[in-house]
Amino acid sequence: YNYQLVAPLHTAVIVFNVTVPPFDNKLIRQAFSYAADKETMIQVAREGFGQVARIQAGTNCFGVDFSLAEDISYNPEKAKALLAEAGYPDGMDLADFGVVFKTIAGGYHEKIAQVFQQNLADIGVKVEIISTETPDEDAAAGDFAIMNEGLSYRADFSHNQSQYTTKAIGSANFSQMSDPYVDEMFEKGDLETDPEVRKQIYRELIAYIIDYCPSIPIMHRQ
Repeated sequence: YNYQLVAPLHTAVIVFNVTVPPFDNKLIRQAFSYAADKETMIQVAREGFGQVARIQAGTNCFGVDFSLAEDISYNPEKAKALLAEAGYPDGMDLADFGVVFKTIAGGYHEKIAQVFQQNLADIGVKVEIISTETPDEDAAAGDFAIMNEGLSYRADFSHNQSQYTTKAIGSANFSQMSDPYVDEMFEKGDLETDPEVRKQIYRELIAYIIDYCPSIPIMHRQ
């Protein structure tokens, strides 16, 4: 028999609720992002069948270009430095904030959560993992601080306004991200008819979103 390895338009992510302490602090979100060992997560959770993600869309999506974006890849020392800059040089226990890590039990999301729990321990952060049977409802309602999720995307980055803009809070904008610049840039992309200009709009927007760190995009499944 023959087989072909394909990538569905889907991204597995660890989502922050950016309205909830300590994730209302971008330095904390960035520190956690640098702490994530995505390669190990893919090996443990999917036996290697996945591509490392940098945003909630892959390069098979029009407008996804990382040439202006920071490469936030696994770097525990950078993560520790950012924690210290945020005021936590000795690490933190998320229980002090009433925060637990919600995950979908019994599948690859749970395995990703377990690897990330160890990644956080390596930089001095403690977190308890609990399972939820209502992940989509929890995420849409903002009833979480940090959790696993999976999000689909489309062939054009314009679709991702459903995941990052103010008007999408309460639906697929699970991070509860509300930023006028992001709203404005998605609108500019929708109104522009020149493909090259649209690419530049999304190039700048993607760099901004990656720096903002509303989530940790882990992988695109294969």
